[in-house]
Amino acid sequence: MGKNLKIKVSVTVEIEGTYLITAQYSLSKGNLSANTPIKNTAQYLNVGENIVEIEFQANESRGSYGYWSPAYVDRTAQIQLFYLASEQELLDTITTNSDLDKKILVRF
Repeated sequence: MGKNLKIKVSVTVEIEGTYLITAQYSLSKGNLSANTPIKNTAQYLNVGENIVEIEFQANESRGSYGYWSPAYVDRTAQIQLFYLASEQELLDTITTNSDLDKKILVRF
């Protein structure tokens, strides 16, 4: 077993900004089969192609998840990106003209 595992993925985005990136990978060797806990990280991405890197480290998780040898990794990873819009961006997308609706959303 190693001390860490890095997963690098090329992604293309159309909106520049901060993204929440979640990742999880599968383990499979003989009778052993499991998914690692989900790892979350935030990263600023520019418009166009970006390289997203997620690193699973041995000291970040319970048990032996997060640092299995590549021989155990089933070459299956799930990566998700979520755009983190600013408060103003959310308010700007409201299609209503009601100032009251916008004030209510600002409170939340």
